[in-house]
Amino acid sequence: MKCSLENRIEFCAASHIGCVRSRNEDRYFVGTVSPELRSDSNVAMPIDTLNRISSSASEQQVAVAVVADGMGGHGGGDLAAELAIQTFMETLLPDLLHEANNFIDLEPKSKWHPKMLQGVFNAQQTLLRNQLNHFSLSHMGTTLTSALIVEDTLFFSHIGDCRCYLYHRDRLRLLTEDHTMAQLYVKAGLISVEEAKRSSLRHQVYRVLGGQTTEPDPDSGQQELLHGDMVVLCSDGLTEHISEAQICDAIRVGDDCSLCDRLIEQTLHEGATDNVTVVACRLPERV
Repeated sequence: MKCSLENRIEFCAASHIGCVRSRNEDRYFVGTVSPELRSDSNVAMPIDTLNRISSSASEQQVAVAVVADGMGGHGGGDLAAELAIQTFMETLLPDLLHEANNFIDLEPKSKWHPKMLQGVFNAQQTLLRNQLNHFSLSHMGTTLTSALIVEDTLFFSHIGDCRCYLYHRDRLRLLTEDHTMAQLYVKAGLISVEEAKRSSLRHQVYRVLGGQTTEPDPDSGQQELLHGDMVVLCSDGLTEHISEAQICDAIRVGDDCSLCDRLIEQTLHEGATDNVTVVACRLPERV
């Protein structure tokens, strides 16, 4: 886990194998691209990627966070998550560097949704190429949820059942929708939200990267932020055991640098039947 420097976008991140699984197939990346590289990740990012990020120099607040939950076990779930994040970041990188180095001449904010979606599409193609070239990887897949903060605006993209939350004025709001059969049943009025939490359908994810489809179908959105707001990304290993009320209580404690570690500790205390990953970014308070 790392925490950022004072008076800039603060972030923390942590990931754990949990109490049951034999390997950790969750992957994450979080970092700011200005005024210098500050990042944390359990993904082996190419060194040239990190060098290009660290060459940025600006006082503009730009940060990116990504969480992926790989599927496929020994069929390559961890590799799928890693490749997806690497490809996603490589797609965004040229524009992120331009944004960080051009505080006055800002690019239109409308460009970020298509750029993030292009990152998801490129990640899909990377996985499909690996599946075609390696039979042992034919069943690998991954979810992918990302958050991009440019000054006071959050852009997010999402496919699967990881989640993106916004903590604003002492309230936690879910910005993404789980792409699970349980959530579809809830939307159709066939089961209640409480029933969905106990249903085996909550583990059936119908939108992922990898598999047989060639065109992924991610969601995307945009949210204006205020100083002090926090964005939280997590894998379903957290929300399987920890309620939104508990996440909110953990944020209220106020020690942002330890937030992700504390949430994972709570999950482990509850039995942590899956890998669990948490990433959080907070905009600095006004001074």
